[in-house]
Amino acid sequence: MAIHVPGYRSSNKRLRKMKSGKRSVVAVLSLTAMVDMFTVLTVFLLQNYNPDTGAVLDIPAEVQLPQATRHKELSPAHVITISNSGISFEKQKVFSLEEARQGDTLLLPRLKTIIERAIAQKFREQTESLGARFQDAVDAAKARSREDSQSYRKVTIQADKGVDFVFIKKVMHTASEAGAGEVNFAVLEKESGA
Repeated sequence: MAIHVPGYRSSNKRLRKMKSGKRSVVAVLSLTAMVDMFTVLTVFLLQNYNPDTGAVLDIPAEVQLPQATRHKELSPAHVITISNSGISFEKQKVFSLEEARQGDTLLLPRLKTIIERAIAQKFREQTESLGARFQDAVDAAKARSREDSQSYRKVTIQADKGVDFVFIKKVMHTASEAGAGEVNFAVLEKESGA
């Protein structure tokens, strides 16, 4: 029997089995790599989270929304809040109820101007984002934009259930005159057993 120079010998049995042609059934995962993967995934999800999805509607403390059994999910829209303290657009107070009560017409000119500006700005943002897309994604964007082509004209009204309907009617009329295409009311879901 001849004497050979010894080669590399691993003390790890798994490495010896792999060199012999047999595969191991057990996969070894590195904890560091897994933590890195979850960190990247978490950062990705946080960056892609859009708080403007309308999932949560910020309801002021002074507004008590009415309850309804039939409802649909609200999509992102301009929000007009009507409470006993006044009328606000996107959390900025526009009128007190005393100011809104004055005048015989249903139109509230200051609110109309604010809504028109907001709709025009949202329209510019929507058209600029469509123009910046790559050419191969234009067909997909057109299919999606057919559904959301008028989304910049949506208005959601949060009205306190104790507010007189005259104010709600004035706000609805002003919003439609300003170019709002779809006016929705924010309500709380009534439990079916109640």
